[in-house]
Amino acid sequence: MTVTLEQQPPGDKPHGPARKPAIENKSKHLFSFANQDGKLISLAYWILVDMLIVYVVRSTPEYREFFEDVYYYIQQDLLQPLVHRLAWYSLLSLLSSACCAFQLLLNAFSVGCAGFNTVLGPVRPFFLAITIVSQLCMWFAIEKWAEQFPQAIIATALTSVLSLLPELLELRLMWRSQRGLLRSASRVEDSKISALAESRSVVKNVTSSSSRSSSSSSSQSSITLHLQTEGMGCVACVTAVQGVVAKQFQLESAVDLQAGRVEIFLETENGEEDETSALGRQIAEAVSDAGFPSMVIDALQTDPGSGRSAGENQTVILDATDGENGIDDTGNRESSIEDELVMPLVNGLLGSSCCLIQLVLNLLSAYDVVHIGCAGLNTAIGPLRQQIRTVILGYLGVRWCFTLSGLGSCCSPSPSTARRGVSGTKSNTTTASTSSTSSKSRTRPLFPRPLLRSTLLTLILMFLPELLRFLHTSTQLKTWVPAVAPDMSGGADVETLHYVIDNMGCEACESGVRTILLRHSGVLDVLSVDFESGEAVLVANRAWTSTSSPGTSGSPDDRTRRSSTSSSDSDGERESGDDEEEVDKDKHFSLWEQDLDTSLRKHGYELHRLGWVTKKMKLALQKGHGLQKANPFR
Repeated sequence: MTVTLEQQPPGDKPHGPARKPAIENKSKHLFSFANQDGKLISLAYWILVDMLIVYVVRSTPEYREFFEDVYYYIQQDLLQPLVHRLAWYSLLSLLSSACCAFQLLLNAFSVGCAGFNTVLGPVRPFFLAITIVSQLCMWFAIEKWAEQFPQAIIATALTSVLSLLPELLELRLMWRSQRGLLRSASRVEDSKISALAESRSVVKNVTSSSSRSSSSSSSQSSITLHLQTEGMGCVACVTAVQGVVAKQFQLESAVDLQAGRVEIFLETENGEEDETSALGRQIAEAVSDAGFPSMVIDALQTDPGSGRSAGENQTVILDATDGENGIDDTGNRESSIEDELVMPLVNGLLGSSCCLIQLVLNLLSAYDVVHIGCAGLNTAIGPLRQQIRTVILGYLGVRWCFTLSGLGSCCSPSPSTARRGVSGTKSNTTTASTSSTSSKSRTRPLFPRPLLRSTLLTLILMFLPELLRFLHTSTQLKTWVPAVAPDMSGGADVETLHYVIDNMGCEACESGVRTILLRHSGVLDVLSVDFESGEAVLVANRAWTSTSSPGTSGSPDDRTRRSSTSSSDSDGERESGDDEEEVDKDKHFSLWEQDLDTSLRKHGYELHRLGWVTKKMKLALQKGHGLQKANPFR
């Protein structure tokens, strides 16, 4: 028998049939092998990324020095004055748990859900990975074990408890739920035994006391109250709601975070619907006072003799498996910003040695915003490029295998359909749910578009260095036009020049240098630029370059202008002669080449003659002989 109980404040709409509200996309964001939301995969992914970042920082002296300066600034200027008052040392652990401890503190004051898990829950793998890597670095950095070991143990224990506090609360809830189910099962079994003994009793002499006991036991029934609760957003909120029901009413309960439903199990006498209704209103008021507005929807009465609902139709209220695991009605994993944008961007940057970052720096340099030149990212990540690409391609392959295997055929029931069929009973409600879900499975998409978009973004960014080289070497895709170039007479004034351009570290640097060369007056084409050797081969007009005589380079107008101003600039040239001699030592550059060198140096590069040993070569030699003390790139 289903007893409808509704609680509405005065002045609201009249009573009507309880409708199931729209389910919000809520999740506990827990790390578990039973969940299919990929949290553990994301955690392993971010741990590898953080370890790679640590390797890059430790292998690059400039980055290491910068991060050490930032670390000491935070430690000395920020943490020490406030550590005893604000306890900032636990900030990373709080972020790893989506501020679960802070939410528990708010629940103690009946504030309700602050929404920390809604914002920080999706990025828990990122912060937890940083926490794990930082703890590993702390243990590797211990020098005085006798003095630092106890402190390290305490720090690791405190960090572990705070970071995994949601999982600990979930284990506690599961333990209490299992204990409550065992109690309910024992009560139902006792009711069945009593009913069976009464029906098969053949004893003629039955005392009045035993008859009253059997009648009272048969008159007892189990009722499940259903509450609709708002404001729950994490495991701490679930713990608070169950704590209110357990402490104030000594009742067992089950909470569905996804649907915002609360099931409360109680024993009552038949014919006491008014008392049950009053108790339901009291429970709803108590939960509302705790910060979670609630109202009673209905109650499901169970027949003790049969162990199931007296009615033929039984609606399954709690089915939070799909929403908790992040799986939609089609049985596929729901996509998120992390899956579609963050992880493809990080994968592409790591697989290309951060080529996109260097292109952005080149763009800023072209607009005279900042002139950095080569950032040196490829010098640290470049040697591991093939290994990183292998891991990323394997990760994409695994995701595609799992996704395609989860699609199945058009007529096969989705995982959510199978679960609903098992959870429900043989009733019209379950049949309708199965048929409706089967109709959804027939209209499921035949191809995972979010995964396709993320894969394309990853591959484009990953192979961006090869794409840049292809664009620059393909004859059909060349659209570069030199700044100023005089007419050619049958190719007689064309010459090929070979130089060494220093401070290039990746393919993006090649693209930036190629752009600078093609924008320089007199350059007709750039045949090749190689960042490994630093060699650049370009085609220029002989009338502009005039490499044989420094005084005859440039256009005729430039030569006339220089001859007219040579006498006035003689004194200035004598004063700056030492600097020019230092800059142009062993170069003997013409004025055109000096202008080209000035343009390159403005963007962080240098022009040299053939035979010059580049900084990348020096770095390779130092690594080969084990003599690396400082990165000559910076």
